[in-house]
Amino acid sequence: MSGKGLIDAGLLREAEALFANSDEILIAAFHVLKVKQQGESTGAQLLKTLGGKTFLAKEAPQPRLLCLTVRRSKHSRSFKPTFHTCKPPNEHDGTSAPPPPLVTGAAVAAAAAAAAASKSYPLKSITEVVVPAYKYEHNPVHLLELRFSDSGSYSTRGEIVNQFKLRSHEELQLVLALTVSLLRQYSSKLPRFTGVDVGDLDTWWLGHQVAVLPVLGAFAREVLLPGGGSDGDGEGRGGDGGSRVLLSAKEERDLEELLDMFAMGVGDVAEFEARLAAEHEALEAANVHSIMVTVPAAEAVVAQIRKTQGLLEDLDEYLCVFDTKLRHMREDIAAIESSNNILELQSRNNTRLMNTLQGLLTDLRLPPDAEAALESPPFGKDSRLVTITRAAWQLISKLRRMDPETPGCLSMYLLQMRVVQEARESLESIASRFVARALAHLRAVFNASVEEVVAALAANTDKASKLVPPSHDRLRSACLRHSELVRVVGALDPPSMARLHAAYCQALNMLLRKELRVSVAELRKAASLDMQANPIDYNLTSSNMARTGGVAGSVMGSRGPGGSVLGSSEDNEREDTGSVAASDTFGLGGFGFGTGPLSSGSRHSRSTFRSIVSRSGPYDPLNMAIPLHEAWQGLLEGYLPHLLAEAEGAAAFLLLRTDDVKALERTAGGTATAQDAAAISNEAAEGTRRRRKKGRGKSAAAAGGATAVVTPEGDYGFGGGATPRPHGGPLTRQGRTVVEAMLSGVDAEFMALVDLTAKSHQVLCLPMMSMATQCINALATHGSVALPLRLVLAACHARLRSHFDRFVDQQQAAVESYGSRLAASGSIKSHHVVNFIAQFALMAHHMEVMLSYSIDGLLTQLSGGAAAPEGDGRAAAGSAAAGPAAGGGDGGSEVEEEDEESSRRRELLQAAASWQVRPEVDAIYARLVGLMFSSLERIAAADPKHGDRLRAENYAYFVEAVRPLVRHVAALEPYMLQAETKQEEAIQRYVAAQLQYTVLWRLLEASERIDQLLQVISPGEVQYQAGFSLADMRSLIAASMKDVDKKVQKMYARVKKHLGNSNLSFRVWERIYEQLLERYERLEQQLTTCYPSLELSPTVEALEDVFRSVGPSATFP
Repeated sequence: MSGKGLIDAGLLREAEALFANSDEILIAAFHVLKVKQQGESTGAQLLKTLGGKTFLAKEAPQPRLLCLTVRRSKHSRSFKPTFHTCKPPNEHDGTSAPPPPLVTGAAVAAAAAAAAASKSYPLKSITEVVVPAYKYEHNPVHLLELRFSDSGSYSTRGEIVNQFKLRSHEELQLVLALTVSLLRQYSSKLPRFTGVDVGDLDTWWLGHQVAVLPVLGAFAREVLLPGGGSDGDGEGRGGDGGSRVLLSAKEERDLEELLDMFAMGVGDVAEFEARLAAEHEALEAANVHSIMVTVPAAEAVVAQIRKTQGLLEDLDEYLCVFDTKLRHMREDIAAIESSNNILELQSRNNTRLMNTLQGLLTDLRLPPDAEAALESPPFGKDSRLVTITRAAWQLISKLRRMDPETPGCLSMYLLQMRVVQEARESLESIASRFVARALAHLRAVFNASVEEVVAALAANTDKASKLVPPSHDRLRSACLRHSELVRVVGALDPPSMARLHAAYCQALNMLLRKELRVSVAELRKAASLDMQANPIDYNLTSSNMARTGGVAGSVMGSRGPGGSVLGSSEDNEREDTGSVAASDTFGLGGFGFGTGPLSSGSRHSRSTFRSIVSRSGPYDPLNMAIPLHEAWQGLLEGYLPHLLAEAEGAAAFLLLRTDDVKALERTAGGTATAQDAAAISNEAAEGTRRRRKKGRGKSAAAAGGATAVVTPEGDYGFGGGATPRPHGGPLTRQGRTVVEAMLSGVDAEFMALVDLTAKSHQVLCLPMMSMATQCINALATHGSVALPLRLVLAACHARLRSHFDRFVDQQQAAVESYGSRLAASGSIKSHHVVNFIAQFALMAHHMEVMLSYSIDGLLTQLSGGAAAPEGDGRAAAGSAAAGPAAGGGDGGSEVEEEDEESSRRRELLQAAASWQVRPEVDAIYARLVGLMFSSLERIAAADPKHGDRLRAENYAYFVEAVRPLVRHVAALEPYMLQAETKQEEAIQRYVAAQLQYTVLWRLLEASERIDQLLQVISPGEVQYQAGFSLADMRSLIAASMKDVDKKVQKMYARVKKHLGNSNLSFRVWERIYEQLLERYERLEQQLTTCYPSLELSPTVEALEDVFRSVGPSATFP
């Protein structure tokens, strides 16, 4: 499309009238439709414009004139481009006719109204130019969206969005190209372009500017292309002269008016020149005449000038003299000013030196009251501790000021002065004497507090209260009162903290070991009493459990030592012990602590640890028997939180953590002034007063229960036995050594209780190991503070595991020896349920009951509110392992090499933390059950006559005993199914042997052979076979069924003799009854078919009556 097609010349003239009375110069103008921004899309608006019925007229796109103008800048020769949207002039009068060729008064008024209704935006306020995409390519909508910043900058706050629809794509490109050109010429930054490429616009503009610029005019050419319109011959709206091309219409009018003001009416030029020449000659003649007339006056003036010149020469001489004098005066003044400057500098230096000396005197001297408090500290009065610590902090501040390695210290020149060095030596002497007195006082406080607790422990006669740790309230209160003193000592003399650590650890270690020894002694007595009252031997090949009260050689009841619950070969008339299937003694609830190895004897009432501690009545040592694993649980619940609280308190009180050491260094490292130290001491004093008030409020409740657990108290990490408050930060290397020294030797007290499982009751090792593992994992959240306790528990775990492994190995050897001994005897007629089968069932039940113990409360207490680790030691092995050199894995800055001892401790801790009780017990079950089954088969194979009976009894016993456990112990299910299969096979063989014993088997065997013959021959030919003639069958029936009632009664007595009144005997007799009656009915059918003349006697009904008269069965009870 050509330039004239893109630019409407008539529209340009019409638009020029809009800006005739302004400084704006029109560049281009276009007819557009303004699309309003509403909730609906632009496409929906256009569709409604084309005929939407529900579309309102005010919502339709409005016709507008889009004008681009420039205005001359007031401060430079450049232009400011502006963007205008105007209503067309003919829109106000409601007509749509084109404007007349001449601009009339009405047209000017309409133009003024349109200009007033226009909206103008500086072109530089455009923030984004968007060309929206249209999905209907065959009918495109040429939309242009311009976003203006309301603030005039490129910010997006207060954006004004305008959308316009143009007539064609070329017109859209021209608008964009003109906008970009004006912005590049007269703006510093281009806006964002969306939907259009600036490079494509530049290419389009280069190809069309030759055709478009002549139509726009010379002024537009000069504005859009500076320097490009000077040689152009195109038609312009500013005139043909090059000097007027950059003038607006208003500027041209102003220039013409200015020239009209200077019109002088010269007339003819020749006459005007002649008149001017005549006037000039007359003026010259007048000048010459005036000069000739004034000659005398001129001579007088010359004489006066010469006189004046002489005077001026004299004046010059005087001025030279004055200049010399002034030069000397200036030199004198400069010398005086220099002297004054030197004096002022000396004055300022003297003032600064005076201030420095006064500050130095302040830093070198302590206040008299502070020095007196440090020289003779009144430690005997707790109320004076605040004064002492405040004075000590002032001393620390003075010393830090004179320490050249501390930030904010005195200048090196001052530190080299003799008076400063002497003052420093004096303060250091005061500090050393104060530290010595403070250490002596703290040692005395520790020893006095510990002796008081020891005296109270020795005077305590309540044995039940000895099972729990005594209260350390007085010791903790003393430590809280003196905690600020410890911080002061650590700040004054860090090496002296080693002596304080040694004194504290020695006193507290002696106290803790004595408390543990007393409690463990009581717990050991109670556990020994329970073990004596329940002398249960879990040896699988012994019958000691059968001799304990109420708990025989099996869990299903007993008929005496060495007897069998399934019957005895020596006595058929013993009391019926009941059905195994009906007995509920196999349930986990049946093997609780009411009976069996976990109960007390008749004169020893069983009492758990918690019930003993909480009991308010008098204590009877003969009436307290605690199972060993409950005693172990009581020891852990009582002393693990207690020892952990002491370790946490010592770490906070003795400043053993790296964070505490760094905080102390920051507090006393030169950044703390005397005022800061005083504020710290005041705050500590206020905290002490608050704690005293709180302690007086709780004194009554604390005195009420001698065995109550101590409540956490204080701000320095001292907690009671409840929940120790954890502190962040790892221990230092010295801190780990101190905590280990404080808790050294407690493992011997724990081992005293563990060693009770060395010779008996080894099964109790399982719950004790499980508790130890769970506590080890719970203590892992406390880092290196709890590492000594975790190592103690790991050592106990290793000792318990060695005892239990030795016990399992002994049981395996005993089972093998027992099986070999019985197999070598050759006869098992008097043996029924072997000892290891009965013992295993009872041991498995007791083990599962003990594994159901839960110590969730203790784990939550030890973990400090963190997520408690899963039971049975399922915590991750990585979190349980100790760090470098058994440092607890705190990740401190110290890097230590791991020696052999540290490696051994780490491996020990990892083994204890990663141990799981369930897989361990399942593996033991697998080892023992497999060995027991193989030994049982070896014993049964040694006696073919009684082997099947022994198999059936033992497998039946095992199945019924293990069946309740299978719901909880999946590892036993395969062995139970294996035992059921072997039991069924043994019963089948045993039933066949009993039928053979009573000669009834011959008749059944003949019936089976007849069935085999009927498969190859007809029924009529059977009686012609050898051994199956009519006479042979009559003789066989008569011999077999003679005295059948006596034979059945004899067979029943034999089964009762072998199996007793047990569930197995009923099952065997039922099986005999079913097989015999089934084959007997078949024999009757065979005789009817093959021997019609032969009758079976007795009949099937008569044989049923015989069985009914002899013994019970499932059919006839």
